[in-house]
Amino acid sequence: MSRPRIVCLVGPTASGKTALAIELAERIGAEIVSADSRQAYRRLDIGTAKPTRADKSALRLKMICDLPFQFATKTTMEQLLPAIVDQLVEMIPSGESWALVLREPGTDTLLLKAYHYVRRTYLSETLLRRAMSDRKAFIWNKDAEVDISGSVAQSGLEVGMYAPLLWQGEALGAICAGAQNPQTVFTDDDVRLLVVVGQYAAMAVATHRLQERARRDSVVKANLLRQFSPKVAEKLLAHRGRLRLGGQRNEVTILNADIRCFTQLAQEMEPDSVVELLNDYLGVVVPIIFAYNGIIDKFIGDAILAVFGSPDRDPCQHENAIRAAMEIQVAITKLNESRQLRKESCRDFGIGMSNAEVTELTRQVDLAALREYRDAVGRRTREIVGNFGDKDWGGEVAAPSLQKAATEGAFGARAEQLVKGFTGRPRAAVLSGIALFHPAAHLGEAVTVRSAGGFGTGI
Repeated sequence: MSRPRIVCLVGPTASGKTALAIELAERIGAEIVSADSRQAYRRLDIGTAKPTRADKSALRLKMICDLPFQFATKTTMEQLLPAIVDQLVEMIPSGESWALVLREPGTDTLLLKAYHYVRRTYLSETLLRRAMSDRKAFIWNKDAEVDISGSVAQSGLEVGMYAPLLWQGEALGAICAGAQNPQTVFTDDDVRLLVVVGQYAAMAVATHRLQERARRDSVVKANLLRQFSPKVAEKLLAHRGRLRLGGQRNEVTILNADIRCFTQLAQEMEPDSVVELLNDYLGVVVPIIFAYNGIIDKFIGDAILAVFGSPDRDPCQHENAIRAAMEIQVAITKLNESRQLRKESCRDFGIGMSNAEVTELTRQVDLAALREYRDAVGRRTREIVGNFGDKDWGGEVAAPSLQKAATEGAFGARAEQLVKGFTGRPRAAVLSGIALFHPAAHLGEAVTVRSAGGFGTGI
């Protein structure tokens, strides 16, 4: 926790120290501590020039007005929560300990998030929960409590104030100030001040949580948009939940499209040119599939497997698939004309369609599990590639090594073609290109390998 900053004004009696202190306090949002004979007394009315009650009220009002700005400048929860407690220290200086707790989302556990003390005390969970359940602030005095037990007895407090952090009817947590000194007195003004801080703090906490959720949803949606149209992605986000066993059988239309003679073409091109070609052709095809309510089941090298009629049944799925295929052919023709003008390789697209009855496991996707799987595969890929040395990237690939990889299923149905095409080629080119043809179509891992090999990151 940050320590309070202290400004000392020293000078002869009646030299204007108090007037200067009031002006400084208004400018920097500080608390005035009167002093005489080098003995400081908080809130005691001493000195030759005393701040009036109106001066103190005006200072408190200024500090309250500054709260939204103070909290808005904190861009993370790690910055915000200590700042809330720092404001409590400044606004309620008669306390000896100040704290903020939050209820853990999805549970009833209270977590201590920020804490400051002059004299160390223990927090009373009982009193904090009382403020949250009653949804109102209160002053607690040890002498007035009939039954003192549990966390209340252990706290060592003589007096304390508690207020909930309320937002839209929900108690997000609580804030408190307390003291072990039995002479400490908290007033009704102090309680009202604690409530105001609690309201602004609750709003700030809720805003940060909303922003964090929006960031997570943005990442999830970006991943979904790689395979689903915006309309379908929105539905999946709305129905996020745990994967349910079982499923239902639906008739769907499957469209498979790929670049004709791509393997032969890729053997004659540099890896960067292959990636540029894939980006050009697949970048034209994907939006058309989405426009006709199709989803991308997977990318298989140069091929796309799309499904129409899923995850929601679509009585127009057959017509949509046919219209998508026709529009793809028109778009590819235009793309080829453009590439031809640039003197770049051109290829036609082959498209096939079929109806099939499939079992859809669920309409609710376990997005957390998918992210965990994706991240685990990505981490392992980075670990392996990160340990590559010059000998791993240098030299040429021999046929036996490629044949072994093909036997282990690395190339799928194209094993014979790829073994022939990669034999004798530079190891760096093979490692950077081979990920593009993996039957599991881990395109993110292909980017990792290509980047490490110095062949760019485009996919």
